[in-house]
Amino acid sequence: MDAAGWEQQVDESDWRGLQRALTSLDDEGRAAALTWYRRTGRARARKVSERDWRPHSRIVQLQLALGLSETPQEASKNCQWGRRWIWSDDLDAVPGCADLLLARGEEWARAFVTLSTATTLRGDSRRGAGEITTLASAAVDAFDLDTPLEETYVRGWTTLVGLAHSHTRADKGSQWRPLTLLAADDSGAHAAYPLGPEASLEACLHGTRDLTALLVAALDLPNALAEWTDLKGEGWGLTAAIRAAVADGILDREAALDPAFRSLSRDDRAGTQRVTAQVILGLEPTPDEVRERAALILHVLPTVHGSVTTVLLDLALAAGLEDDDLVELGTVVLARKEKAQKATLLRHLKTSTSDAREPLLAMAADSDDAAFAAKARALLGDGDDESADGIREGAGRPDAVSTWSRPATGFRPGDFSPYAGDAAGLDRARSDSETWLRITSEAAWLDLVVRVGAKDLDVLRASVVADERVDWWSAARTRALLHQWVTTGDPHRSYRRTGTMTTHEPGKDPVTTTRVHEWVPPGCVVFTDRLVEESLRRLGTVTELLSTPSRVDGTVTVADLAARVRRASRAGYAPYDLVQALLRLDLRDADDVGAFDGLTLPPAAVPSDVPKEQGSSWRRLLGRGGSRKGGGSGGGGASAGVDGVEVIRGWIAAGGMPRRELDFDGTRPRLGGVTLPLPGPLAGLDGLAEICAAVGHGDSNVPAGLFDSPTLVLGVTPFATEVAVTTTEQRGDLDSVFHAQNLPVLAWSAGPIGAATHHHIARLLVHPREDSRLLAAKYTAELATQGRLDPELLGERSLSLFEAGELSLPRAAHGWEQLASMAGLAVVWPAWVAVLDEACRASRKPAGLADLLRAARDQVPVAAAHVEGEVLPASVREVAGEKGRGKAVTEARALVDLAALPELPELADSPAPDAAAGPDDSTGTKNSEDSEERSA
Repeated sequence: MDAAGWEQQVDESDWRGLQRALTSLDDEGRAAALTWYRRTGRARARKVSERDWRPHSRIVQLQLALGLSETPQEASKNCQWGRRWIWSDDLDAVPGCADLLLARGEEWARAFVTLSTATTLRGDSRRGAGEITTLASAAVDAFDLDTPLEETYVRGWTTLVGLAHSHTRADKGSQWRPLTLLAADDSGAHAAYPLGPEASLEACLHGTRDLTALLVAALDLPNALAEWTDLKGEGWGLTAAIRAAVADGILDREAALDPAFRSLSRDDRAGTQRVTAQVILGLEPTPDEVRERAALILHVLPTVHGSVTTVLLDLALAAGLEDDDLVELGTVVLARKEKAQKATLLRHLKTSTSDAREPLLAMAADSDDAAFAAKARALLGDGDDESADGIREGAGRPDAVSTWSRPATGFRPGDFSPYAGDAAGLDRARSDSETWLRITSEAAWLDLVVRVGAKDLDVLRASVVADERVDWWSAARTRALLHQWVTTGDPHRSYRRTGTMTTHEPGKDPVTTTRVHEWVPPGCVVFTDRLVEESLRRLGTVTELLSTPSRVDGTVTVADLAARVRRASRAGYAPYDLVQALLRLDLRDADDVGAFDGLTLPPAAVPSDVPKEQGSSWRRLLGRGGSRKGGGSGGGGASAGVDGVEVIRGWIAAGGMPRRELDFDGTRPRLGGVTLPLPGPLAGLDGLAEICAAVGHGDSNVPAGLFDSPTLVLGVTPFATEVAVTTTEQRGDLDSVFHAQNLPVLAWSAGPIGAATHHHIARLLVHPREDSRLLAAKYTAELATQGRLDPELLGERSLSLFEAGELSLPRAAHGWEQLASMAGLAVVWPAWVAVLDEACRASRKPAGLADLLRAARDQVPVAAAHVEGEVLPASVREVAGEKGRGKAVTEARALVDLAALPELPELADSPAPDAAAGPDDSTGTKNSEDSEERSA
């Protein structure tokens, strides 16, 4: 085959033809192929692989590297590990790649295995470890090599086992086939264990060479067993599979025991810790072995995930620890949040004759959990002490919440701070575009570009030349379009993309098809793109935009707009800039129209490089002439088109952005559409129709991916907080951490907030993750300090979530406690009382009611000092009067008795906190990886 033939196979990703060609090379053909590969083939295969998402091109890259590289060092390098990888062998092509490796001989393959498995993969590239392990395992089996224990091979092994499990759970119609460990015989490489219905974890472990060494190595690597977190279902129980491997003699139990216990002292993810606990159970440590490791168990017990404490506690109690160790064990368990483990300890102490029994029961009797404490007192012989005094002792901490309410300081957004209009400002803006957290981020970028362009276009162009890597899909629209304009001369963003796909069928020539796809982003993004395009076309003719924000909340003051109109009277206005200024205009009253008396603002001339179809609205504003005397830089000619000042006057007279009607579809808010008070040519600008459309009704557009941030909505319409929140509430991932991280943007948006925002906040206060609840409490407190939060409305929306089964009472207890401590109890007490009343009146008491009642004990003294009449709903007293000693009943009795205490102390409100920090001072916390809650 000549060079043209090789190149055609690479370009078409014809791996089948390439496999036949590589396996049939004679000495002369191999020499020619080696020359071609070194000169152009290697680079050509890499480029095709990097631009093609399908596995065919990656298979071709591996085939050439394994079949034509002269040395193992070159082969490992040419495989480009971690830059691109495959996880699915749908084509059954990977064993063929392994056959090419085996054909190079034992010494060559041994060196290749050593080099490839020593590759260091980090971040996302770790997902390519399975590819290395698959190929290396074939050589290990074929030539009886030592099993590699390097990190990459070990992580690849755990990944491959996880893929085998995922394959069994895939839809029956799925055609994908995962990578596996490979074995080799005279017929070549093949899967080391079965897939499909016959697959099981036990089979995967039996197909693993040197299972003990690999499992020990995985236990010694941080989070190497994370891929096994989801192993479940028939045949995939990890504990049972480990026991079977020990019984079959393929796993050395004693060799794995210490590494398993030792790994719990590492700060692994919760899922990895659960996997390790299952491994320990499968190894079945004896009581003597557990006692020998008592010090290690006591060391890790305070920090491991709650599910792991269950395993360790059961093992420790069954092993019969020494009294001192038992006391330390019990102290840790009683100090943790998990209730089931406390109950297990109490059951053990019930029959225990150890000297540790009395001190541990005494500690349990002091628990904040009234029901648990009562059981402990009963075991101590104090069970008859059901008096109010006995329950009140230690119950409730009147100093836990020091205030009922905090004075509102008012909402005082700071002034907008533009970037310095020079090269240094461009560098800072480029750095800030990596985070993009502020409402004014896009506006600040565009303002900077316009000001620098007015001074020196060469400085602007030079900044782009040094900035070669710009993501076309980035949320930083100005930066991407500026790069496009400088490099191509065209600032227009097209949403149409053209792609090609080549289909290969056995016995037929490859068929290449071209597809044109158009994906239009949400209306606010389209409008921003057109504003940026319009501004880039005017560079050098204007020194400022009408729409640049005056404040950090993205709004423009009437005084600033009037001053800009006066300065722009000669240059005129451009349509998107004028409408953007109106969408941001902060109207105070009807008298604002007086600021524009005596002013006129004609439309600017359409730049000569605007295509006719793109400038139609602009030309309609100019009237029939299509241009005005003097051009875009002024010249004194009056326009026959639409006067910008009259547009502004009409906007102010109509009250600006119309109010939207809000209702709820279950627990999802819905907003009606609006019509903007704009003349026809302006009302028809790109993106405005969707900006004004209803949200949450039927098939309304819900942004996805990087375009779902409220920053993008509020950057165009700063007063549309309800729109941003309603759009978010249509998503299916409301448990995502990103929604809590976006709260700083909502807290520093403009104007009042309504029921949709209160509903969103109520949902985030009971978020599944503790760190997200803390963020929600922090920024809800900020809204309360600003005087924008309505406690009654927050209570109403919390109750609606509870009635719909979307509000967890234990999480509510935590989130509301945090909010009360930050903003004062008055903010959250209406929600607390409403939900508590509904939960207590339910015929079947909801889970977590005892937690909410117990948490209320800290708040009742403060509430009783400020609420007139009954501080608790009658339903709580009804629960307290029920027979029995259930948790909710016991907690209700404790709460009612506490609320009835005479002469509750008057608690003075603390002074108002300092003025709230601006949005630059708080941008959310970074969530730790795979953090998990340890609540009931």
